[in-house]
Formats: sequence, C-alpha cells, structure tokens
Amino acid sequence: MSASARGRRNRRTGQGREREWMKRLLREGWEVAFRPAYCVKEGCDHVTCLKQPFDILACKGGEIVVDEVKSTKTPFATFGPARREAVREAARRAGGRPRLVWWPTDRKGVRIIEEEDWPK
Repeated sequence: MSASARGRRNRRTGQGREREWMKRLLREGWEVAFRPAYCVKEGCDHVTCLKQPFDILACKGGEIVVDEVKSTKTPFATFGPARREAVREAARRAGGRPRLVWWPTDRKGVRIIEEEDWPK
C-alpha cells in the first residue's frame, strides 16, 4: 500500500472514531460540539487544511471537556508536546478539562487519558 493510500485510510479511521466518540457522548447526555478539520480555500486538495487543536468539546451538568481523539498504535504517537499544549490552551479558554481519547487498534475499546497522565 502506498503512503498516500495509508494516509487516506488513517484519516478515514480517525474521522470515524471522532464521530463514534461524539455519538457515545450524546447517548450519555452530553451536549457536543464537533470540530472536524476543514479546508481553508475553495478547491482544496486536503493538503492545505486547517486543523483545530481538538476534535470535540462537550458539556454536561456544568462540566466541560475538550477531547482530542486518536486511533493510533500508541496514545501519544501523533499527539506531541506542541499539540498537547494547544489542546490545554483551548481547554483553558473554554473553562474545561483537556483529555486524550485513545481508541487503539487492539479492539479492547476506548481509553480516556486525563491531562495529569500525559507526558511532561
């Protein structure tokens, strides 16, 4: 499989996991704002896209969470220090709590990794 084909497959998997997580939160009574990546110019070939620093913002009973959803082999493979800081800052601005929602390929289910468990 070519690198570009792997990239498309990984992107579809990640977007699917984001939507699955959003639906789960909705079933659990959360109000959810879903913020997928979007293109910033007409006719974009998805090379020049703006990616928000998080995937989902959800509120329930006065609690606010800012979730970044990953479906990688290891939780922090594509969630490095700069990205973690951007999610922290977005959560701070929203008055919420940042979380990594890791949905690995091992089929054992989703794991929520709270900020205090992120690498320093």
